[in-house]
This record gives sequence, structure tokens and C-alpha cells, in this order.
Amino acid sequence: MYAETKPIIEAPTAPAVVEKRLPDKMSDLLEVALKDLRRAERHPLFTVDMGVWIQPRAVRCAVCLAGAALKFELDIKSIDQVISGNDAGRKALALNSLRTGSVSHAARFMGLDSKGYEPFDRSVSLYGVHRREFHRDLRQLVTDLRAAGK
Repeated sequence: MYAETKPIIEAPTAPAVVEKRLPDKMSDLLEVALKDLRRAERHPLFTVDMGVWIQPRAVRCAVCLAGAALKFELDIKSIDQVISGNDAGRKALALNSLRTGSVSHAARFMGLDSKGYEPFDRSVSLYGVHRREFHRDLRQLVTDLRAAGK
């Protein structure tokens, strides 16, 4: 009986919220973290300390390998913003294992079959003692993982 009418003004739709995430592929995750670590090394407001995740200090914010990725990729300002069970928390724990060469352990944090990653476990130079070698070792790990499609 009554004609259906369209509203003259349509309600605006909210833009889709895109949650920033760290890469899911281990080689990509480590590559991003190494890039962010280099950025922290060169940034006047950051210092690298592998003993902390993200720790704002009076003059400079201290970050580790994982903390650099959390800060520069996800804009996380404090480790209190990261929960170990969420995506960022699991990947931060994985990066912490990767920096020590425990690739199979990192795989477990990422929900991957650790057995397939055991051949990549290796010794990695300590950042605080041999920084260049640390970068070299982890770049080689990225190359090896990428060659295997991981």
C-alpha cells in the first residue's frame, strides 16, 4: 500500500579499523626487527639494551630486538601494552628466542611446528660483545629461513 522510500541522507559508515601486525612469516618478522633495531641504533632518542623490551628512560628509551619492532612497527610505548597471549606478545617472545639462535623455540611461540625449524637452530653472537657479528648472524638466519620458504 505504502511506497517504500529511501532516506534522503544515508548514515555514514565507519571506516574499517586495520590492526597493525608484525609479519607472520619468521624470515619476514626477523628482517623487520633487524631493520627496526638499526633504526634504534641510529636514533638519538633510543639506546639498545638486550636486557629490556621497551623501557622509557629520562633521556633515551631502551629497546631490545623485539622492543624495536614493537616500538617502530606497532607504536607500542611500554611493554605493559603487550600481553603474552596476543599476536604482538607471541612474536616479541619469538624474536627474543631468535636473537639467541633458538629458532625452534621461536617457532613454538609463533604456533608453528618446532621440529621443522630445528635445523635452523644456531649460535648467534652476543649483541653487547660483537654487534656487527650479531647483525651478520641474524641476516644469515633470515637468508637461510627465506631459502627454505619459512
